[in-house]
Amino acid sequence: MKKKLIGVVIILMIISIITVIFVANEIEKKQNINISTFEEGQTTNKPILIKGMKAITFKEGSEEPIILKDSEMKEGIWYEYVAQNGSTEQGGTSRWANAMTLDGSMWVWIPRYAYKIEWNQKDESGKIDVMFLVGTTNYNAQGQDVTTLGYTVHPAFRNGSENNYSNGEWDKEISGIWISKFEAGYAGQKNTASENIKIVNTDLQYLRNNKNVIGEVKENETYITYPVFIGKTYSYNNIEIGEMYDLCQVLTQKGNPYGLTEDTDSHLVKNSEWGAVSYLAHSQYGRNGTKVSINNIGTDKYSAETITGYTGSTIDATANIIKGDTKLKDSYDNKSYAWYTKEGKLGSTTGNLYGVYDMNGGASEYTAGYIESIDDNLGNFYAKSMMENKSSTKYYTVYKSDINGIKSNYEINQDVYGDAIIETSKRGTGYNSWFGETSFYIKEDVGFFLRSGGYDRVSYSGLFDFTNHSGHSNKNYGFRSILIKE
Repeated sequence: MKKKLIGVVIILMIISIITVIFVANEIEKKQNINISTFEEGQTTNKPILIKGMKAITFKEGSEEPIILKDSEMKEGIWYEYVAQNGSTEQGGTSRWANAMTLDGSMWVWIPRYAYKIEWNQKDESGKIDVMFLVGTTNYNAQGQDVTTLGYTVHPAFRNGSENNYSNGEWDKEISGIWISKFEAGYAGQKNTASENIKIVNTDLQYLRNNKNVIGEVKENETYITYPVFIGKTYSYNNIEIGEMYDLCQVLTQKGNPYGLTEDTDSHLVKNSEWGAVSYLAHSQYGRNGTKVSINNIGTDKYSAETITGYTGSTIDATANIIKGDTKLKDSYDNKSYAWYTKEGKLGSTTGNLYGVYDMNGGASEYTAGYIESIDDNLGNFYAKSMMENKSSTKYYTVYKSDINGIKSNYEINQDVYGDAIIETSKRGTGYNSWFGETSFYIKEDVGFFLRSGGYDRVSYSGLFDFTNHSGHSNKNYGFRSILIKE
């Protein structure tokens, strides 16, 4: 009996020692996180500059970015993710980090964060509370595991290799992503901001005969050019979703105009990444619940329909079609304004020059994802490279399906989070997303998502807009890209 008691005591002592060691390690881990990753006073993960990038800032009224010195590349000068008090109809205070690649394309840093959503049934929208995280952890700057406080780590920053990337995760935990500041545009366009940017061909060829602002394109003959991501140029259009997907994959290949190398990953934005930007935009660190103003400008230029980086005079301004092939201006008839102007900055996710543009209006943007029951002929025709096994990867998300169509497909995906679809809408048909924006879910014959809504959609477009489509090209369909440091 005495021996048994001694044995029990020894076991309990061992358990106690293990527990103490575990707790001590956890405390040390938290302390190390704070010390090694967040410098004193730091509030977000410092942007990871990629080879080919330079840190930039802006001056209102000038479309030329200011390149920062090394000594200026720090919080408070380069960026300042600060909470906005009140609405942002006249502009915001949070300055997201911006960078520029060698060709002049601009990118915005979205640091790792967790979020909490609170619906407001009265005005058909809600509140998103964001808490920034340290490094690649679930801890905030105070060393708290935010998941114990009711927050959800956004899946765009999570490792999804164990759950088949069902929410649009990456293949490892990451501290942030770079998203193109504007939707894709064409380089080398006369009378636009891209006029002096050299047109460079990729090694990809168009899959079908078509035409765009560069001219006639012939299937398996005309090479697809690299996009440029700047304001005040013609949106990249008349390209199928599969071509967009392939094009975004080769932005880092040898000979690219951005200065990027293969130690960086480039890809077509996924719904999860669209959601990561949208949630941050709607949060206290973006517009704090104020809707982003629409890019309402269109053009009658042959084979072009939308222009990057413009903003309407109001949140839901009607379409403003400009005529002629003249030099693009700062403003048009007090109806549309270039992104760097006092009025144009309201088309940004921050209400100032430091956010992401064209996420309301402009060209409707395809994202990398589709319904698993997509018609095989349709899927392979428009997006063959995404149809290998109809299973999600880190590059595209495959949504579950039900035989009963749109309504059932929407309901069967209720557990998907982070993509600004289910969490910010009531139904998958009609205009039931936040702010009354469009909400048409995907099904077999329209199995791909379009986001943002077009320049002529007035009040139905925005961050939370989603609609379905077959994947084919159109003058009013575009895209944007994501960069992640490997």
